[in-house]
Amino acid sequence: AVFGRTAYTLLWVGEPVASRLLAEELPEKRLTISYCERLYQRGSELMRSGDYAGALNVFHRIHYLDWAHVGAYLDAAECFLKVRKEGDAVLLVQELLKTLEAKMSPGEMARAGRVLFRGGKTDEGFAVLEKACVMAGVLAP
Repeated sequence: AVFGRTAYTLLWVGEPVASRLLAEELPEKRLTISYCERLYQRGSELMRSGDYAGALNVFHRIHYLDWAHVGAYLDAAECFLKVRKEGDAVLLVQELLKTLEAKMSPGEMARAGRVLFRGGKTDEGFAVLEKACVMAGVLAP
């Protein structure tokens, strides 16, 4: 079938094949992850070029799609700091720590602590930095 400039092929399958296909994971989740990975690359490029507002626009799309990625959260938080929205940076890092702390590396934890510190949450920032040092084996728990 042709609709506009796009051609589509319809494939009819029997009941056993249809049941097997429906039982398998649909590609939607994989496609969303791939799309978010590309968005993250674009947001990171914009951030490196100094277009913090443009990067935030891209990171907002990632957040809207519920892609839980530590780097995306941290990059967005640092962009918020660059555009003088310290409160938004702090809220984003606090959300990150609530949802993904178990997946964070010591370096990512230290980065989160620095964002909190620069966002005006000195005590909270130091606590997160200390946690990063414990994770890295620099301090005893």
